[in-house]
Amino acid sequence: MLACTCDGTIVRVMHDELGVARHTSAAPRFADIVDAGSKRKAIALIEKVAGSGCVVGWQLNVPVSDGARPFHFAGARSGESLILFGAPGSPTHENDIYDELSRLNNDLINREREVARNGAALQRVSAEKSRLMAIAAHDLRNPLTIIASYADLLRFDGKLSEEQVSHIDEISRSAHFMMELVEEMLDSARFESGHVDVELKKLDLVEAARQSAKVNRLRAERKEIAVMFEQKTDQAIIRADAVKLRQIINNLVVNAIKFSPSRTAVTIRVRSEADRAVIEVEDRGIGIAPEKITTIFEPFRTLSASGTAGEKSTGLGLSIVKQLAELHNATVDVQSEEGRGSIFRVAFPLAG
Repeated sequence: MLACTCDGTIVRVMHDELGVARHTSAAPRFADIVDAGSKRKAIALIEKVAGSGCVVGWQLNVPVSDGARPFHFAGARSGESLILFGAPGSPTHENDIYDELSRLNNDLINREREVARNGAALQRVSAEKSRLMAIAAHDLRNPLTIIASYADLLRFDGKLSEEQVSHIDEISRSAHFMMELVEEMLDSARFESGHVDVELKKLDLVEAARQSAKVNRLRAERKEIAVMFEQKTDQAIIRADAVKLRQIINNLVVNAIKFSPSRTAVTIRVRSEADRAVIEVEDRGIGIAPEKITTIFEPFRTLSASGTAGEKSTGLGLSIVKQLAELHNATVDVQSEEGRGSIFRVAFPLAG
């Protein structure tokens, strides 16, 4: 009993008592398990099953340990998969083959229904989670803003001792981190619900990157990190939402600063490449382990438990970058070497 794709490639051998498929290649086709004289008929059988959905009574000669023997095949289609059932012997076995095939087909249908039910239940749970997350984040935003504002004001009160200023700084850092988390939770909830509005207009990626470098220099200076801007093209006009473009660039730059050690540099680079405008954010930070590269853009994935100066990480920043980039028909990729740093790259279509 075999599972195949609709072009006849065997993807799973479910039962092979006679070792029929034992000597086939790493990616065998159904036609590979029959003898040369039956190959055309095997291809026709696959086409028939894929087209009609169910066939019985096809005889093909199959090489086994004691020579070629006639096998009687039946098949059924389930979605994009074909289930083929073959048995040696005479046509009197056709009813048994048909009964077994019917049983297997019914089992597959029941499993598909169960998967569909579970999928619908998961969607409902996910939607409720997103709704509750958005409510919680929204209710936290105002009090956190007040806490952060008062902490920032108190810091400049000349009557505070050095120890008190230190405490105020910790309150301010925690409040600002929570505000960042709240905003990213709201963004994530909007993406999951599909309620993300994009107002596209022509913008210069060079200018957006230059502004991001200027804005993030103060943050970087606290860690003695230099933020460099390299312009490889005079202009790179793209169609983008101004707020979301700024968020893409800032998330990448903040991430680079967070995971870079002191006395290093973060470089923001813009260039044109064929019909694309490319922005790169390069750092000399901790880098990314090879096994994490494929998951780094998933929600709540982080490079490390904390930044190089103990900064907390929400694990949502890079996920939001990827989702925002996709709204602009842009691609995101990363090149990294653990212990040497990373280059995050976003390529936007140039505006026509």
